[in-house]
Amino acid sequence: MGRGGLVSYDSDKWAGFAILLQGRGSVYSVCVSNAIVASLVALIIRLAGYGPESQAKQLTFAYGIVGFALGFSLVIRAGVSYERFWEARDHLSTIQARVTNMAMFARGMCKRPDTVELYGSTLEVDRAFQEEMSRMFQILIKVMIQRMQVDSATLWDLDDNEEWDHNTFDLGVLCTDEELQVLRGAADRPSTVMSWILDFACATTAWNIPPPVKSMFTGYLQDVMHAYMECLKIIDTTVPFPMLHIGMSILNIFYISWPFLMAQLCKTVWWAMLMAFVPILAFFAVNAIALELQDPYGDDDNDLPLCELHACICRDVRIVLEPWNFDFTDENAPGVNGPVAEVED
Repeated sequence: MGRGGLVSYDSDKWAGFAILLQGRGSVYSVCVSNAIVASLVALIIRLAGYGPESQAKQLTFAYGIVGFALGFSLVIRAGVSYERFWEARDHLSTIQARVTNMAMFARGMCKRPDTVELYGSTLEVDRAFQEEMSRMFQILIKVMIQRMQVDSATLWDLDDNEEWDHNTFDLGVLCTDEELQVLRGAADRPSTVMSWILDFACATTAWNIPPPVKSMFTGYLQDVMHAYMECLKIIDTTVPFPMLHIGMSILNIFYISWPFLMAQLCKTVWWAMLMAFVPILAFFAVNAIALELQDPYGDDDNDLPLCELHACICRDVRIVLEPWNFDFTDENAPGVNGPVAEVED
């Protein structure tokens, strides 16, 4: 699946029970262990001879308040995490749509007497221009996705150039040695590639459009850069520390003390174990969901599939700008699993 990748599931299979048996993407492995520990603690307390005690009922009101505060904080944090997750996906959709718009603009507004035979039809295009635009658009997407996968602690660290792996997403296949050298030393690689696209677009004489319409191209570039910066904002701006700190503090206090209350409150050992198990499972499950969603560009099962989205965008660009180099009948065609191109020395 690559780095990250949304988990697929069928909500109708076996009347919904198939979801309960699916392990990939589940948070059960995180929260069940804590619930089992709480249940065993309640068992040990009862076996040690403590409980039940009638005076323990006086503590239920206080624990009700603590449970409400804990549940409220966890639900709010889970909601914030989901908003971050959805916003991150929305910005990726903007990048995909605008890059495709730029590709269609470059194809529809640039025409020269360059005859190309494609599936029995004769097209007149500026083939060299479109292939070069396709190459630079793909480079732009690759360096953007690379930057999104950087950890938030080193996102703005400009001294990590030595650690840059240009082979990620086969970037070295599309770039020349000179371009790789420039990108290796660039402080912001997406902005560098964006300047290449602007220089090439402004220098070409193949535009068959008036200047006011040509400005739409730069508008699309601005939209792509804006969406990209919004993605970096999500990576750089984590969930506020007070929200995470207080929520985790209350959760651990509740986790440690709750089995003692259940051991003192319940009359039978099995009820004490069950009542210690269920609330701890519920609270840790909501906490695990929040932790799972707050970093949408990570490498967990429920994170956004950046590798697959990168391949889709590059595929769409190639379909629009260089259909003569794309086999539409091949499921394994370049662009489906990552574009492959040959660069002349």
